[in-house]
Amino acid sequence: MEIIITSQSQEDGRVYFELSSGKKDADISYNAELGMVRVLCKNASHKVWKGVGRTFWSFEEARAAYKSRDMQAMIDLVEAECGVAA
Repeated sequence: MEIIITSQSQEDGRVYFELSSGKKDADISYNAELGMVRVLCKNASHKVWKGVGRTFWSFEEARAAYKSRDMQAMIDLVEAECGVAA
Protein backbone atom coordinates (compact mmCIF):
# COMPACT_ATOMS: atom_id res chain seq x y z
CA MET A 1 0.00 0.00 0.00
CA GLU A 2 1.38 3.37 -1.00
CA ILE A 3 0.43 6.52 0.90
CA ILE A 4 1.22 9.91 -0.56
CA ILE A 5 1.35 13.07 1.55
CA THR A 6 0.03 15.61 -0.94
CA SER A 7 0.29 18.55 1.46
CA GLN A 8 1.65 19.26 4.92
CA SER A 9 1.57 22.49 6.91
CA GLN A 10 2.00 23.64 10.48
CA GLU A 11 0.39 26.54 12.31
CA ASP A 12 0.07 27.44 16.01
CA GLY A 13 0.96 23.98 17.32
CA ARG A 14 -1.27 22.21 14.81
CA VAL A 15 -0.06 20.03 11.96
CA TYR A 16 -2.22 19.52 8.88
CA PHE A 17 -1.85 16.69 6.36
CA GLU A 18 -3.60 15.91 3.10
CA LEU A 19 -3.08 12.26 2.19
CA SER A 20 -3.97 9.88 -0.59
CA SER A 21 -3.88 6.08 -0.73
CA GLY A 22 -5.35 4.31 -3.70
CA LYS A 23 -8.93 5.52 -4.00
CA LYS A 24 -9.01 7.02 -0.49
CA ASP A 25 -8.27 10.65 0.29
CA ALA A 26 -8.17 12.19 3.75
CA ASP A 27 -7.30 15.32 5.66
CA ILE A 28 -5.83 14.63 9.09
CA SER A 29 -4.76 17.25 11.60
CA TYR A 30 -3.12 16.97 15.00
CA ASN A 31 -3.20 19.54 17.79
CA ALA A 32 -0.18 18.80 20.00
CA GLU A 33 -1.35 21.06 22.82
CA LEU A 34 -4.66 19.22 23.25
CA GLY A 35 -3.61 15.83 21.88
CA MET A 36 -6.60 16.09 19.55
CA VAL A 37 -6.78 14.35 16.16
CA ARG A 38 -9.26 15.39 13.48
CA VAL A 39 -9.89 13.02 10.57
CA LEU A 40 -11.82 13.92 7.44
CA CYS A 41 -12.31 11.00 5.06
CA LYS A 42 -13.09 12.52 1.67
CA ASN A 43 -15.73 10.04 0.55
CA ALA A 44 -19.17 10.30 -1.07
CA SER A 45 -20.77 11.35 2.21
CA HIS A 46 -18.32 14.20 2.59
CA LYS A 47 -18.94 15.34 -0.98
CA VAL A 48 -22.70 15.56 -0.31
CA TRP A 49 -22.81 16.87 3.26
CA LYS A 50 -19.49 18.79 3.41
CA GLY A 51 -18.85 17.64 6.98
CA VAL A 52 -15.86 18.75 9.03
CA GLY A 53 -14.79 15.23 9.89
CA ARG A 54 -14.54 13.46 13.21
CA THR A 55 -12.59 14.51 16.29
CA PHE A 56 -10.71 12.08 18.52
CA TRP A 57 -8.63 12.52 21.67
CA SER A 58 -5.87 10.13 20.59
CA PHE A 59 -4.46 8.44 17.51
CA GLU A 60 -5.45 5.09 19.00
CA GLU A 61 -9.09 6.19 19.25
CA ALA A 62 -9.00 7.52 15.67
CA ARG A 63 -7.48 4.29 14.33
CA ALA A 64 -10.13 2.18 16.08
CA ALA A 65 -12.94 4.20 14.46
CA TYR A 66 -12.00 3.16 10.91
CA LYS A 67 -12.21 -0.37 9.46
CA SER A 68 -10.38 0.48 6.25
CA ARG A 69 -6.71 -0.52 6.27
CA ASP A 70 -5.98 2.52 4.10
CA MET A 71 -7.46 4.93 6.64
CA GLN A 72 -5.72 3.18 9.53
CA ALA A 73 -2.39 3.34 7.68
CA MET A 74 -2.86 7.06 6.96
CA ILE A 75 -3.56 7.71 10.65
CA ASP A 76 -0.45 5.69 11.58
CA LEU A 77 1.66 7.71 9.14
CA VAL A 78 0.49 11.03 10.57
CA GLU A 79 1.16 9.75 14.09
CA ALA A 80 4.72 8.82 13.09
CA GLU A 81 5.28 12.13 11.27
CA CYS A 82 4.15 14.05 14.35
CA GLY A 83 6.55 12.06 16.53
CA VAL A 84 3.79 10.73 18.77
CA ALA A 85 4.11 7.03 17.91
CA ALA A 86 4.31 4.82 20.98
